[in-house]
Amino acid sequence: MMVFSTAAIDQLVQVLNDQLDLPFVPESQEERVIRWAVGLVTPNIPEWVLPFLISAADGLTPEDIAVHEDTLVAEINKLVDVPWTPENMEELLIRPVVHAILQYALPGNSLPQ
Repeated sequence: MMVFSTAAIDQLVQVLNDQLDLPFVPESQEERVIRWAVGLVTPNIPEWVLPFLISAADGLTPEDIAVHEDTLVAEINKLVDVPWTPENMEELLIRPVVHAILQYALPGNSLPQ
C-alpha cells in the first residue's frame, strides 16, 4: 500500500477542511474528524496511484479522474470497515478523501513530498 508523507497528509487534511463544513461541529473537531477519515483511507491507497499521479500531472481531465475515483472508492471501501456503519455511509467518508488525492493528477498540481 502507498505511504503518504506527513506534509501530504497535512495538506490533504487542510484541503478537505477548507472544502467541507460539517454542520454543528466546531472547527477543531471538524479537523479531527477529517484527519481520522484521511487516516482510514490513505493506508489503503493502492501502490499504482502514486506513479499514476506523477505521470498524469501533465493533463488528466476531471472526467478522466472521475472514472479512477469510482474505481478507487469501490476498492478502498472493500478494505475499510467502520463498525456498525453501512457500506454506503463508509463510501461517504472515503469519496471526499479519494477525490482530494486525485486532484493532484490535474495539470499544474503535484503531491507534496
